[in-house]
Parts: sequence; C-alpha cells; structure tokens
Amino acid sequence: MGITPDEYTVIINVENKTLYVRKIKNNELEQVKDLMHKKLLKRGSGYGLSIQVALLELLEINPEKDMVEFEINGQTLTIKKAE
Repeated sequence: MGITPDEYTVIINVENKTLYVRKIKNNELEQVKDLMHKKLLKRGSGYGLSIQVALLELLEINPEKDMVEFEINGQTLTIKKAE
C-alpha cells in the first residue's frame, strides 16, 4: 500500500463483519473527519495497526484463537475473520 507514517494515516470502516483499511494523506484528514482514522505504530522492522476491542467484537474475532485474512484491493486493505 506504500504507507509512510509521516505522510499518511489510515481510515477504518467496518461493513458486513469485514474491516476495511484505506490510506489517506495527512493533509486530507478534514475531509474524512466522521470516519475512524489511526496512525500506524512502529513494530520491529515494520508497522502495525492496533485494533480496538469494540471493532474485534463487531467482526466477531477473538484475537486469542481466531485467524484473520488480509486482502489488498487497490489502496484498500481488507481484514476479516478466516473461515
């Protein structure tokens, strides 16, 4: 997705038990002020996204036992519970 935390943040949307994560330039945040947006967190040699418990509950994901699927479609990362 080509995300550098100094230039971009991500916006998060949940639909049909699927979490959609899309990058957006930091200077465009005002345009999406009603959506949830987060900064990426440095994790080892990469970056991570902290997902709040309320979102995990909406997705019906138990982080201690469930696996998740990741899919990239254009500029959107889709995360959902693995079947």
